[in-house]
Amino acid sequence: MLLDSGAQKSFIKSCYIEGLKLPIVRSRSFTTTGMGELKESFQSDEVLVTLKSLHYSRKLQRLSVHTKEKLTSMVKTAVLSEEDKTFIKDRNISIAQKDNSSSEVSPDLLIGQDLLNTIIDHNAAALKLPSGLMLTPTIFGYTISGTSQIIPSIDREDIHFSTLVVATPVTSAKDDYKNDIKHLYELESLGLNISNDSHEAAMIKFMNTYRKSIVIENGRITAGFPFTEDVTSLHDNFNVAFRRLQNLFRVLRSDTEKLSLYDDTLTDYLNEGIIEDCSNTADGIATFYLPHRHVWTPSKSTKLRVVFDASSHDKDQLSLNDVIYEGHSLSPLIHEILLKFRTHQYTMTADIQKAFLQTRLPSNHRDVTRFLWVQDINKPAEGSNLRYFRFCRVPFGINAGPAILNQSLLKHIEETSSQMGQELSNSLYVDNVLLEGNNPGELLAKYRESKKIFSSIGMNLRDYLSNNVERNDPPLYTFENFPIDMDDTEVILLGNYSVDENFPSAVYWCTLCDYHMSSIQHVRVHFEQHQHFADEQPQNSMSTQPLFLARNGILANS
Repeated sequence: MLLDSGAQKSFIKSCYIEGLKLPIVRSRSFTTTGMGELKESFQSDEVLVTLKSLHYSRKLQRLSVHTKEKLTSMVKTAVLSEEDKTFIKDRNISIAQKDNSSSEVSPDLLIGQDLLNTIIDHNAAALKLPSGLMLTPTIFGYTISGTSQIIPSIDREDIHFSTLVVATPVTSAKDDYKNDIKHLYELESLGLNISNDSHEAAMIKFMNTYRKSIVIENGRITAGFPFTEDVTSLHDNFNVAFRRLQNLFRVLRSDTEKLSLYDDTLTDYLNEGIIEDCSNTADGIATFYLPHRHVWTPSKSTKLRVVFDASSHDKDQLSLNDVIYEGHSLSPLIHEILLKFRTHQYTMTADIQKAFLQTRLPSNHRDVTRFLWVQDINKPAEGSNLRYFRFCRVPFGINAGPAILNQSLLKHIEETSSQMGQELSNSLYVDNVLLEGNNPGELLAKYRESKKIFSSIGMNLRDYLSNNVERNDPPLYTFENFPIDMDDTEVILLGNYSVDENFPSAVYWCTLCDYHMSSIQHVRVHFEQHQHFADEQPQNSMSTQPLFLARNGILANS
């Protein structure tokens, strides 16, 4: 493996598609630019790979890389001095490569900037060897790089340098453009290209099997975690959680308001049955302690939120998220929902109150959600003052949270066997519901029926908003939580999604004007230029001119 900070994308040798049976996601054209502005155009397959350490049980699953026949010329690994080797041995430093000897290698995998941050271990410090070489921490161990101040420099002819920069494709540009547009409307955008990806098919099969394990009884949903086979190797993470608690407590003790709010929040969780006390011994499938911290938002009604870290882990150990299948929420594609949302004259949105905290955990899964607090906030966070909690519900911070919620809701909706249930299953997006109607009466009926379906499992649909502003129909607005008083302008965030981490996307909806916007800047401009809409009737959703932020940063007027 070669870590190349000058490359924008990551590549693997093409020969490994057959050798490792790598699932192909899609194909595309690339043009790379190297030293001296030398350009090369080629066809490349996007494939999914799993990387595993030579020394630890940690691994990175389903990384997206592209194929190329040849990555670089032969390169030499670093030459370590005897002092370097002693330094590494005395400190018990794990090196990512097989051994410390120097050799010529041909990299099979080139990691570029798109995956570099995933590979680098940001919790460990870089180290400098006596020779001047640097040890850079990765999740697979330390890599050796830099220039030695002791070892004589290598002959110039042995020095190799490779930089890959993704440029605008110059081959098959027309076909690529068509494929990108087609790709916008396919399930592939959500990672559900079953026909080309056996891993995806297996994952969907697994999640469908997992759905059968969900129990809905007496209006309550009980769903466990979809554990991987690595759960048996899960370390309890107690030391990390304990250190983080002590650091947190030192911060909170200097601000009594935050400390009191923190304690009150956990007490509320306890009273509401979200968490429960537990002993310091466990008897579940595995045990894991979650570190936690606070997010301070004094301008909001909830000033302090407690956030749990399921990605935390001790050195060379697995995190809780590492041993849980993230799965797929199997929610409809966000683009599909938003486009369909504009095809009806009357539309409505709602949100499931505390959706993620409504799903109960079976007792044998609760010990992986343990966390530490104190008996008395006026005493140090140690010894007999420690208090042990664990979650009774699925907590925030679990990577599979959206999938667990969605599978639970789909199972309940399927059991209703109604037309409304089918519509809900096609319009759920995480904890949001989007519904359409041909007239106000139909919308009102869907409001009532959707409330009934969710209340039967103890969930409350709230914050209903609609674009129906017919002022001659005041009874429509007399129901609790049903559409807003249209004397007040409302803008809500319909969807927040990203197909490129450098280009996050969002869609806002002004219910007053039935107008869609792609950024908060558009919202501000809209209010400056369209205040006169307050006195006009709503337009058909298809006749408006919303700005829609599509894939790859394309803005489209419709």
